[in-house]
Amino acid sequence: MAKKDRLLLVVVVLLACALTVVCVFTGQPLTTDGDAAVAANAEQMAALAEQALNDNTCRQIVLSDGASKALCPDVGIDGNQVTVTGPGIYHVTGDLGTGRLTVRADGNVTLILDGVTIDGGDGPAVDADNAKRTLLYLAEGSENTLISGTADTRTETADTDEEGSGAAVYARDPLYVAGKGSLTVEGWIHNGISTTDDL
Repeated sequence: MAKKDRLLLVVVVLLACALTVVCVFTGQPLTTDGDAAVAANAEQMAALAEQALNDNTCRQIVLSDGASKALCPDVGIDGNQVTVTGPGIYHVTGDLGTGRLTVRADGNVTLILDGVTIDGGDGPAVDADNAKRTLLYLAEGSENTLISGTADTRTETADTDEEGSGAAVYARDPLYVAGKGSLTVEGWIHNGISTTDDL
């Protein structure tokens, strides 16, 4: 083999190796169920959420009073009750009116709140259970509001058997909040945010 040909072969092999390394370290957008499920902590979940938001690879949930839509699997909608049943990263937008966003998934769930308003009525606006971890990630520049109860019903509708049941955000597993957006919580029944695990 001529010296020029050998040099060309070496260059091609090195280029192939470099591309392989890039693929290994960058990979595809880390937004699949498996990737969300293996994130070990809030920082990893937040990084995955930011990447998914930038890459526009999140699962989409559009809230609307009586007309919510889920442009993805693992989301059930019954009137103004929206239930996430699978792990993953969900980009949530819109105004649900009086209703509830519930998490019932076996694994990590990230809810990217991006201009979301939910009035939970006499219960939580966001209710997370059976998820390994739940992250509320506030999209940069977004304003989000979660409400439970009113000033007039603070003690009238409280469930005395379960102290956190009327909180605007109620979680039975680790709950994290991150991101550069804003979150207004109006919890007129017990606490604004209540969790039986880490917050």
